[in-house]
Amino acid sequence: MSIRLRLLLLVLGSALLPAFFVGWHYYQDRGRDIAAATGSLAPMARIIAANLDTKIQGTSQLHFGLAQAHDLAVSDKAKCSAFLADVLAKNPQFTGILTINPDGKLFCDSLQTGRVLDLRDRYYFKRALETTNAVIVEPVFGRLTGAPVLQIAYPARDELGQLRFVLLASLDLARFMAAQAKNLPDGVDVVLADSEGRVLGRSSPQPRGVGQGHTLANSGLLRFATETDGETRELVNANGEGEVWAVAHALQVGSGSLHVLAGRSKSELVAAPNQRLAKEIAILVALLLLFLSGIWLLAELSIRFQIGRIAAMAERLGAGDLGVRIPPPFPRGELGKLMSVLNGTAASLEAQRQAIEDLNQKLRCAQELEAQERERLDYAVSNIVQGLLLFDSTERLAVVNQRYIEMFGLSPDIVKPGCSFRELIAHRKAVGSLKGDVDEHCESIRYKVSLGKVSRINLEAADGRLIQVLNQPLPGGGWMTTMEDITQRKADEERIIHMAHYDALTDLPNRTLFSERLDLALQLMKPDEQLAVHYIDIDQFKSINDSLGHPIGDELLKAVASRLRGCLGTADFAARIGGDEFAIIQTGVREPSDTTDLVGRIYRTIREPYECNGHQVTTDASIGIAVAPRDGGDIDQLLKNADLAMYAAKADGRRTYRFFEASMEECAKAHRALEMDLRLAIAGRDLEIYYQPLVNLQSNEVNSCEALLRWRHPERGMISPADFIPVAEETGLINPLGEWVLTTACAEAVTWPDDIKLAVNVSPVQFRSQAFALKVAAALAASGLPPRRLELEITEAVLIHDDEAALEMLHQLRGLGVGIALDDFGTGYSSLSYLQRFPFDKIKIDRSFIKDISGAGESSCIVQAVVNIAASRNMTTTAEGVETEQQRIELRRLGCTEMQGYLFSPAIPAADIAKLFSRRDRRTAGAA
Repeated sequence: MSIRLRLLLLVLGSALLPAFFVGWHYYQDRGRDIAAATGSLAPMARIIAANLDTKIQGTSQLHFGLAQAHDLAVSDKAKCSAFLADVLAKNPQFTGILTINPDGKLFCDSLQTGRVLDLRDRYYFKRALETTNAVIVEPVFGRLTGAPVLQIAYPARDELGQLRFVLLASLDLARFMAAQAKNLPDGVDVVLADSEGRVLGRSSPQPRGVGQGHTLANSGLLRFATETDGETRELVNANGEGEVWAVAHALQVGSGSLHVLAGRSKSELVAAPNQRLAKEIAILVALLLLFLSGIWLLAELSIRFQIGRIAAMAERLGAGDLGVRIPPPFPRGELGKLMSVLNGTAASLEAQRQAIEDLNQKLRCAQELEAQERERLDYAVSNIVQGLLLFDSTERLAVVNQRYIEMFGLSPDIVKPGCSFRELIAHRKAVGSLKGDVDEHCESIRYKVSLGKVSRINLEAADGRLIQVLNQPLPGGGWMTTMEDITQRKADEERIIHMAHYDALTDLPNRTLFSERLDLALQLMKPDEQLAVHYIDIDQFKSINDSLGHPIGDELLKAVASRLRGCLGTADFAARIGGDEFAIIQTGVREPSDTTDLVGRIYRTIREPYECNGHQVTTDASIGIAVAPRDGGDIDQLLKNADLAMYAAKADGRRTYRFFEASMEECAKAHRALEMDLRLAIAGRDLEIYYQPLVNLQSNEVNSCEALLRWRHPERGMISPADFIPVAEETGLINPLGEWVLTTACAEAVTWPDDIKLAVNVSPVQFRSQAFALKVAAALAASGLPPRRLELEITEAVLIHDDEAALEMLHQLRGLGVGIALDDFGTGYSSLSYLQRFPFDKIKIDRSFIKDISGAGESSCIVQAVVNIAASRNMTTTAEGVETEQQRIELRRLGCTEMQGYLFSPAIPAADIAKLFSRRDRRTAGAA
């Protein structure tokens, strides 16, 4: 046996132990990898199912938001489709969004194709007719594309539950599965199938056995999907290969569910351990070879080694590896020189190859740059919004973009580079996109190009669109034509002009156009003619809005506007100048009867009942009239005087009309003067608080005092609150005024005996402030008055406009610990209903019932009923305006708790109230 053979056997024997270790490690590693990969399948399936559920829920939320959008409620199909197109652009996960009318006809489409479809046979549409505000989900395959989508439909209904339209979005399952596939590990295949086994999507581009559009019906995989949830099972596919699958279920769809199946081939599960085994074997072999080489190196340090180095280099050079070198040290003699020559030759060859590669790289870069520039140019031409044509000097088409072909519905097989100018125009004539004669059209273009100037014309297409055409001659012959559809731009410009001069709700002229027409009418008015301006205000319109809602109010305004149009003469002009205010310009007035006749027609038509969204509404109007030139010769003066006349009609009880009179302006000036004086009084603290006691009818002792505001004007003397409080409420001054009264009265009440409460009136204007409860808390904190000693008096006017918000504020005040009294009880419409909705502490019976309580009328019965209601709800009762002893006796007999009025004391200044309590304390001390 030779030494080389013995060395070889020694090396092989030494390799047995590492080989055993590698095999044992491979067995352990393979088991761990299979367990980890198998265990991850079920979480992956659940995550993808959850993602699909999220997409469906997100689409449901999008449907709910879109159902409220105003742009879907319009009758303009193009505007609706454009709105849906914008929504689709922001939601690329959908292949399309559309709305379906209740009759099943397609209304608007995000693709803006203008197609006509009847969708009554669709499952989701039938379900939408049967359900209310529930989302219907149905997986289908596109009839044209074959692509799978989830049809997600939502029935949008109005307040009465009537179906307005069905909103439909098609979720792109191919896109969804592609997005999920990005997060999947290599080798994992995910299948999305419905309960019938139809495959709706797969993550793998080359599926095993089945794919998108195939079916799993009657397969073990479908049985596994329908029988389990979240489990993992090993199955054998149609090719006899072992696979591991896990299943999760998505949201309930139609009559079944969507199943998400995640699987891997067993061969792929062991691929990674096999690769690691191969790598470890390769490393082991390398180590063995290294060990063997070392032994060989020890055995052979002679010429054979050096010749081997040279032979190895020559072999690598022959294989094309010009970077190979024989490393030093070199032996002496011819072999060393030969090694140096080989290294030099290899270096020279490598330098030459590098130079060639550099030249090739530069050539490739130049070609790529040229291709990029060409691609950018093609992209720019294809995506500009105008249609583009480029003709050479022979009238042959050199460039055409897709926009031009789409603009006129042309065939790309005909309209392409090389097509002659006349052939193109003849093709347009054939498809119906050109009016007129072909040759005349061609000659017209040629003539304009021959002038050498840019020409611009607007043409009306056969389908009614307005096209702007720009022809620009090119140097060297030929020309470039751009065509832009400006139909929408022109329509938008016209709509903007209309919106600037017309009211959006009623489509009547607005204040701007009204002023322009009034100015023109004044200029054209003849010397023997008059002109009347009618200001019309709808009576109690705010009450209609508050009670029935703004949609009903809007319908009423539109109906009033329509009826006003019918009252006008041929030369008259009507406009809406404010919320519920209209105005009419009546020209050619010669007699007062001309104006009163128009007013009569207005009242006859406006007082007829209105049908507004299922509600029958009646209304009336207050009308003010100013006549030119008697009441003014310019716009501002006429409008101001008509407005004053209208407010005079409202002040006279509404439902009537008034001509302007000079005294009306004096009243307006007096109103403004009172407002200015009130502002000065608030700033100068010229106001003061009086207090009127409330007396217990059984003990005749004072229980509380009501704070009442008084104004002593330096010139006019005492001004009644009935005169200045409405002004304060109208101008908003009631807020700082009421806050001052509350703060001042609380500070005064702290000095009273501890058993005496303070009552403060609250205006409805104050009550609408969301910070009112905080202001009450601040006043209590600043004065130190305990909340139990403060009582706030409100009227039904606080509750009637927005009772939900008012009740919320009442509960906030009750949370502070203050008492709440309902003032002027019995004078409103809903007194009893408010007692049911909020537990008041006190009811104040209006003085109108106390006045005749001793007589034979029904007042005593009403008071008795109120006392009984209050007693059943643990509320006290206070009778207002008690002036006679007989009234007090009757009230005590009926069981009323307190009285307030001149019989005991009028409202007196704070100093007199303090004296009253001092006398009471001395009497109490004397009795003790």
